[in-house]
Amino acid sequence: MKDEGQGIEVSDQKHLFERFYRASGNHKNNVSGFGIGLYLVAEILRSHQSQIYVSSEPGHGAEF
Repeated sequence: MKDEGQGIEVSDQKHLFERFYRASGNHKNNVSGFGIGLYLVAEILRSHQSQIYVSSEPGHGAEF
């Protein structure tokens, strides 16, 4: 899945799939959530012997 959002900093990308992790930066104040959605996706995929990856560049969206 690909979006055209604000993108994700490289320093945040390696932590996105950790429980309760929220990306840093000023933009996060406008985004609600507990930081558990991507963690749950990653856990479900792990239970099926699969993985999820992210590719993103700030200002150019993200692809999962």
